[in-house]
Amino acid sequence: MASLSLPFALPPYLTPLLLSLLSLYSLTRLTRLLRFLLLPLSSPLRKLAHPPSPSLIWGNMRDILKAPTGVLHAQWEEQFGQVYAYRQLLGRWRLCTTDPRALSHILSNAYAYPKPRQVQQNLARIVGEGLLIAEGDAHRRQRKIMNPSFSLAEIRALTPVFWDKAGELRDIWLRLLPPGADAAGDGAVVDVPKWMSRATLDIIGLDGFGYAFESLTDASNELARAFAALHSIQRPGVFVILMNFFPFLRYLPIKRNKLQAKSMGTMRRVGLELVRRKKEAVRQTLDGKREEKDIGRSQLAGRDLLTALVRANMANDVPASQKMDDEEVLAQISTFLLAGHETTSTAVTWALFALSTHRDVQKKLRDELVSYPDARPGMDELNAIPYLDAFVREVLRFHSPVGGTLRIADADDTIPVSHPYQDAEGFWHTSIRVRKGDGVYIPIKNVNRSPALWGPDGEVFNPDRWASVPEEAGHIPGVWAHVLSFLGGPRACIGYRFSIVEIKVFLYTLVRAFEFEFADPNMEFEERATIVTRPVIKGREKEGAALPLRIRRVESS
Repeated sequence: MASLSLPFALPPYLTPLLLSLLSLYSLTRLTRLLRFLLLPLSSPLRKLAHPPSPSLIWGNMRDILKAPTGVLHAQWEEQFGQVYAYRQLLGRWRLCTTDPRALSHILSNAYAYPKPRQVQQNLARIVGEGLLIAEGDAHRRQRKIMNPSFSLAEIRALTPVFWDKAGELRDIWLRLLPPGADAAGDGAVVDVPKWMSRATLDIIGLDGFGYAFESLTDASNELARAFAALHSIQRPGVFVILMNFFPFLRYLPIKRNKLQAKSMGTMRRVGLELVRRKKEAVRQTLDGKREEKDIGRSQLAGRDLLTALVRANMANDVPASQKMDDEEVLAQISTFLLAGHETTSTAVTWALFALSTHRDVQKKLRDELVSYPDARPGMDELNAIPYLDAFVREVLRFHSPVGGTLRIADADDTIPVSHPYQDAEGFWHTSIRVRKGDGVYIPIKNVNRSPALWGPDGEVFNPDRWASVPEEAGHIPGVWAHVLSFLGGPRACIGYRFSIVEIKVFLYTLVRAFEFEFADPNMEFEERATIVTRPVIKGREKEGAALPLRIRRVESS
């Protein structure tokens, strides 16, 4: 047997030591691999009711990725009940449940159920170590620092930008109509996702960072282009799954990786420049005679999120534990570009889809909105408009922008349930056992539509249901309106109030101005998830998100 030789000279006494360390490293890696492969054999999830696995390698994952968002999970809930499992990659088990008490346990113990390491790494490459990725103490600290920027008072101060951009979008669409067009004419066709993404990007730029994308009128902004390119390559698929398990694939010189590296480089460069400019702007607001040691948070002006973070970092009356370094601040820019505009633009897109599907709902909503004389009502008045509120609740219930989220058990645990359930062998249980390393999927869309929670019409779009919410649905542990769209617990969406007001402003502005219908009544749509769930034209899924609607001017506007 040939002896192992090294490509460089070592002192004789170091060679055995080095070889021992290499052997120990190899043994450690092998032990981890064996533990990974053997975990499914001992996981208590294997005893739950579950669908058959069509592949030893892929489990049920390829079928899930091929199907529209949540369809298979809805079928499995109907077949197995509110507690079941399915197979992930390499035979590992994943718990899925729509049971409210189980969900409450998982969400309230969020730091014991973090995102899987592979998901964290994948998202961190896009948005950095921001609020979306941080876990444990790091998340608590970042959340505490940013909470004041999302108070009702702060959002109230930011709403003028919502109205400005909603009005700008309305005026652009009015100019697309043929001269003299009215409700009886052909109108114009607009691709809603494209326009909504631009409008909400402009809003998060101004309200989040004091940065003018101007993407409604100029799509050439380099940061807007970089973000759009980055989003275009995030479609889930086999290669994305493989990258999560084999990180070296991210460095292959292929088009996808090159585009991601270029886009992230642009986002980082522009983000650092934004942070630098904010620091300089904050310094310029100070009284030149004031000693630097006397700088207090209240003396540093600025309403946007980035200014608030820089302000806290530069103030001497803020403890070091409540400050972020530049890398953390930079990560928040990417995080809120992702979470702060794509989810809202998708929600408004689905709202206009729902209005085009249910013309009676559209008429009822418009009749209510045009009865208000103010073109730009205050935030409190806007939130008090009854049918608008019910409609937005139903949109976010039925068309949640995010279809589900992944977690992993960080330790062995016993999860309580609301109602006993049967396992695969017919035995009844009042709790779910999970082992450290077991996967957990929170099926947001399926919880929001579950017949077990919402009644037999849970899969039907109906804003009138909000006049009387079913008792079971009232136990859903969401942070808003008995829906799971903004999650709940310590990791609930920090900007949910911001998003709700923004959605209502767009609907108030657009529904008063236009009538909406499908550009082609024969066109069929499916729900497909990238980072968010968007409508795609059936048979043309590779073209990405699309919702071509015909708009006509409302006669009274």
